[in-house]
Amino acid sequence: MGSGDKWCRHRTAFDKDKHPVCEVGVDYHGFKYGNHPCLGEGANPLTVCPKFSPYTKAELKAREERFTKRLERIGMIRSAIIAAIGNASTSGTIGCPACKTGIVRFSRASNGHIHAVCSTPDCASWME
Repeated sequence: MGSGDKWCRHRTAFDKDKHPVCEVGVDYHGFKYGNHPCLGEGANPLTVCPKFSPYTKAELKAREERFTKRLERIGMIRSAIIAAIGNASTSGTIGCPACKTGIVRFSRASNGHIHAVCSTPDCASWME
């Protein structure tokens, strides 16, 4: 298990302006500084969130499988873009080799970084 596996399912970013509360309305800033209530840490009630809800092993396994498949799709699409344009710095579209139904919009910068998104929801998108 990685360190991210211990986070609460309700966690959002720790940003007092953009995300002052988690998904179930708990104010992060009401906890003792330096502790992470979204990790379920500490024995003191000031450091433990009463709504802490960790992911199950089955949920973690399913998340890992989704992540692995997404990386495979990105690799497949990236290879197809390189095959289509070589080393050119350009932008364009290609049919999606991963889902076979979407259109991938992409751009490649002079440093070789590619930004791409498939038109099929949840297929693949990334920025390098």
